[in-house]
Amino acid sequence: MAGSTDYFGPPRQKGYLVNIAGPVLYGSVAGYVSDDVERAPIESVYVSSGQAEAWTDVDGYYSLRDVLIGNRDVSFSHPDYRDTTVTGVGVTLGNTTILDVQMSLFSGCDYAIGDVNGSGNYNGLDITYGVSYFKGGSEPMCPYGSCPIAPCDAFFYCGDVNGSCNYNGLDITYGVAYFKGGPSPIPCGDCPPLGAIAESEPISRMR
Repeated sequence: MAGSTDYFGPPRQKGYLVNIAGPVLYGSVAGYVSDDVERAPIESVYVSSGQAEAWTDVDGYYSLRDVLIGNRDVSFSHPDYRDTTVTGVGVTLGNTTILDVQMSLFSGCDYAIGDVNGSGNYNGLDITYGVSYFKGGSEPMCPYGSCPIAPCDAFFYCGDVNGSCNYNGLDITYGVAYFKGGPSPIPCGDCPPLGAIAESEPISRMR
């Protein structure tokens, strides 16, 4: 008999599971990571591409193995430096691509404290925008990617004016008080804005 017969169905032919997937092909990426100002090596930089990962040693060198061949993105991350990603890195079978990278020291986030409407400064219109947001309106327009560190990447850091490292109704209350002569805005300590705190508009703008 060529096959088995189910009670409720026609004869079934015996068969075999065949894996038609080809071999997975890899190459490597290696290089040196340094500070873009001091040119000094940076230790403990996390380097990744897809599932491949590595860390730089004390001399700034890394070796990223088992990287899929093709044009790949390679990312570099360190708590004290701005994240860096190099796109289109050519990886060939069995070879090592040399990729040296310089990283910029993280010195602050590029935003104006309190500026939730993307105007570039903090004024009464930001209070109005914030109230609208908490009633279901558009989200705050914090500059994308300007503060890519925890916890700043997990909340609307540009709206935090009371230093709580959160954005909520208390920031609206604090902002109203500020424009009426109260204390100056306080950024989240983990998300310091570059340069001076943005100038406020005259109190008359709040009326």
